[in-house]
Amino acid sequence: LIIIVLYIGILYTSHKLASPHSHVQPSPPTTNSRREQLLLMLGQHREEESRKIKEKDVEKIIVQKEKHKHDLNKKEKNLRMKRNKKASQMKHVASTQIMDEVKQKKEKNTSNSKNIITAYNNNNIGRGDGHLTTLSIILPCGFEHEYFYPTIRSIYEATPSHVLHEIVVVDDASMPPLRPIFDKKNHTYGDIANKVKFVRLDDAVGLIGAKHQGALASSGDILVFFDCHVKPAENYWESYLDQI
Repeated sequence: LIIIVLYIGILYTSHKLASPHSHVQPSPPTTNSRREQLLLMLGQHREEESRKIKEKDVEKIIVQKEKHKHDLNKKEKNLRMKRNKKASQMKHVASTQIMDEVKQKKEKNTSNSKNIITAYNNNNIGRGDGHLTTLSIILPCGFEHEYFYPTIRSIYEATPSHVLHEIVVVDDASMPPLRPIFDKKNHTYGDIANKVKFVRLDDAVGLIGAKHQGALASSGDILVFFDCHVKPAENYWESYLDQI
């Protein structure tokens, strides 16, 4: 009987172990494994906090750089505005000075022109009846070696002798000088030489300066300024005598 009971107990135990619904409950974790998990979680938390701190520091640095850049731009803009304002003030002062100088020169030239007109009237130029009868043709010539002599010839031939008082050739520092060239070309046309006067300038003074020197050397009633490479129209001189 005892043997039968033991046999039945062994069969029951074997059947229980072979059943698919039976499973072994896991053993609870030990104290050491929990400590490791806590340490791991603590390390992860510290890393997360460190990362957040670094991100805040980077963001703070970026904000500071942007603020510094903004301050530099603002400072540069203010400096540029000050420079522009100063430059504008300097231009205004310079412009005012130039305008004053131009005004003074204009007043001086006007005064000189009035004095010249008064001198002409006082000297009783012309025939004495208020008419001007002779022309001084002034030619400012700077390096006009090819054209000055044909211009002289054309003026001489187009102007009556009693009207043409003189042709004043202002040699504005031409090299070589114009007078020897004129003498060489004019050896067969000697009558022109009696009407031509040369004014030699060793230092070039330009067109206006040459005209001024020619006017100072002229003695006719009417001063006519031509370029040194022209041919006057037929009877050009009549309008000068009629209208002046």
